[in-house]
Amino acid sequence: MKSFELIADITLNLIGTEQFDHQMDSVLATIGQYTQVSRVYIFIDNEDNTTSNVYEWCNTGVEPQIEELQNIPYDTIPSWKKILLHHGRVYSENIHELPDDIIAILEPQGILSIVVYPLFI
Repeated sequence: MKSFELIADITLNLIGTEQFDHQMDSVLATIGQYTQVSRVYIFIDNEDNTTSNVYEWCNTGVEPQIEELQNIPYDTIPSWKKILLHHGRVYSENIHELPDDIIAILEPQGILSIVVYPLFI
């Protein structure tokens, strides 16, 4: 039942009259607080085969990384797209089970586990 409440809260945030950036911040906070995670990100893929963090929510005591996560070339993390294309998501309870190129991006941020789902618009 709680997941239906989460979806309802997210939906209400997105159909509100607030500016889109504020809506996204509210949605990420709702997701982060519900799942009790450290961070929630939304990245956008750029035309030059890079990706950038455009929205970020951080839990209490967690350092934001949004400024550090801009224009990251997919060439430096080739496993990322391979995993997304093959599995449709990136999921790991222990990032050290992922390929080295992904560990190199995640470990400096203190990320221990990760769930990634692509959003197609």
